[in-house]
Amino acid sequence: MSIVNARTPYCVGKWLPSDQEVLNKWLQKIHAKAEKADSNAPLKPSVQNLKNLIETDATVYMVFTQMFDQVPRSKRLSPANLPQVRDYHHMLRLFNVIMDEAPEYNDTGVVGFPFNAILDWSMDTVGGWAGFLNEKVNKALADMLNEWAVFLKSPASAAVLNQTPPSGWFCLDALNHMPGFPEEFQCDPSKEHYGFTSWDNFFTRQFVEGARPVADPKNDAVVVNACESAPYRLVFGAQLRDKFWIKAQPYGLYFMMN
Repeated sequence: MSIVNARTPYCVGKWLPSDQEVLNKWLQKIHAKAEKADSNAPLKPSVQNLKNLIETDATVYMVFTQMFDQVPRSKRLSPANLPQVRDYHHMLRLFNVIMDEAPEYNDTGVVGFPFNAILDWSMDTVGGWAGFLNEKVNKALADMLNEWAVFLKSPASAAVLNQTPPSGWFCLDALNHMPGFPEEFQCDPSKEHYGFTSWDNFFTRQFVEGARPVADPKNDAVVVNACESAPYRLVFGAQLRDKFWIKAQPYGLYFMMN
């Protein structure tokens, strides 16, 4: 979904923008929304469940305290001198805001996984590593992602599918990065949101008939790539339980292929 041109730094995985200033501005916006929100307002159900887990499980409470305490002092403020996430209470309020946010367009990369943006420094600490290896924590995070997915399928999430620069998905810059969009995909530029009913409907958009014919469909020797992607790294002789690096993360083939 994101295309980085030759003038922008390369960011492996592209889950976050390659331009740090873009990420800073996004965090500033989320911080401001969290500050304006009623501090007594209830958290989303899945965010409240994560809060309950943190405050009732001694191990989880310990790692969610450590991960913010262990952020280096030099990273306590962002390069734009904005406060980073201070503690798990602050984290939960920010999570609560993004549960009603869909990714916006940006030509240096999309904040496609906003939870990573909020945990940008804290998850790369000893406490962070321990916390995100915890099965209870991962279950709580999965529940939160599932609740966010409900929003991304709702009509409200289509608000980002507009022509307003610089963040609308159909503004001029965005369309320049998606040449031939109306001709390749099932959509109607004359309709609001190009006829897409939600962010999810746009993200999993359908090709028009014949736009991408399957190569040699009866030949099992031909591998058909099922997504918009490009070769990243080639490894020969990888073992089933070898280290196989994808997007800066180590995977074993045995686990990756289930």
